[in-house]
Amino acid sequence: MKLLKIISLFITFLFLSWAISCSDTSFLSSKEKKYLATQDSIKVAVFPYYPPYQFTNDQGEMDGIYVDFLELIEQKIEYKFQRVYYTDWEKVLTDAKTHKVDMILEIQQTKDKESFLVFYPPLFESKHAIVQRKDATPITNLKKFGKDQKLILPYQYSIVEIIHKKYPNITIGFGKDELECLQKVNSGEYDAYVGPKAVIKYLITKNNLKDVGISSELPFSYSPGFAVAKNDIDLQNI
Repeated sequence: MKLLKIISLFITFLFLSWAISCSDTSFLSSKEKKYLATQDSIKVAVFPYYPPYQFTNDQGEMDGIYVDFLELIEQKIEYKFQRVYYTDWEKVLTDAKTHKVDMILEIQQTKDKESFLVFYPPLFESKHAIVQRKDATPITNLKKFGKDQKLILPYQYSIVEIIHKKYPNITIGFGKDELECLQKVNSGEYDAYVGPKAVIKYLITKNNLKDVGISSELPFSYSPGFAVAKNDIDLQNI
């Protein structure tokens, strides 16, 4: 938890320095300023289940590096986005497809999502890792994943598309979110889970999941960034 706070404070300091150094909106074109002036509810999807990027803290408040970054963008362009909070990632994607939200605060780029979203460069990177029960034989490579073994992943997350393409023979079950997946591996219902190391370590410690741990690191990463609706050119430019 201490490391999480240090990382968040450091990133916030960097972004605050950036915001103070160029705190006016003169970089916006007159068209972009007019666009913002006529938009009273640009909606951003917030999914607070991904610490340290975005999460609900012990005081019940929204916290995380991406939340800080969003607030600094708002200061810089002098506009307050309307936050739409979600508990279901599939609903986030459905609402983005049907134009019920204009932005997604944190998402990893994949081919299937490029049909309805424009992605921006990722802000962070965290290696994916395999999580298993501590009493299980370690899986060091997903190519060696047994036919009788079951992997659990959060439904509609980008990692599902990655695993399907790289390892099409692996049997995948689905959980609602990272925590549910970890809990089902902890209970022995599933053999393994794959996710970002930063998220895994936080959730295991926070939820006292004593029977699971990281067994190996994988050669691909979680690299999240902002995404904007593909049909909104003005917002993309801003």
